[in-house]
Amino acid sequence: MVKFSGSTAGGAGQVLRLVNGAAAAVGTASRLAFGNRSASAEIESAYIDSVMTNVGAATYQGELVFSTAKAGVPTEKVRLTADGDLGVGVTIPG
Repeated sequence: MVKFSGSTAGGAGQVLRLVNGAAAAVGTASRLAFGNRSASAEIESAYIDSVMTNVGAATYQGELVFSTAKAGVPTEKVRLTADGDLGVGVTIPG
């Protein structure tokens, strides 16, 4: 078990932050991966990605993408856009 804790008076504080070290560009993502270990390899069964969809001085936008494994490969199942649109079973909600 891993525990992260933090405290910020009067508001929400960052307790865990995932950052992609690459320069911000459309399509770059930070990923939280879930999985298990088999006898010979790590098996990833699900992801939550934060994907950049617009990059500019005042126009940064991102989307959350949820992927789960079927037949051994995680694929996108749910997407939440910067506009608040939620797509289930589609890659372009609207």
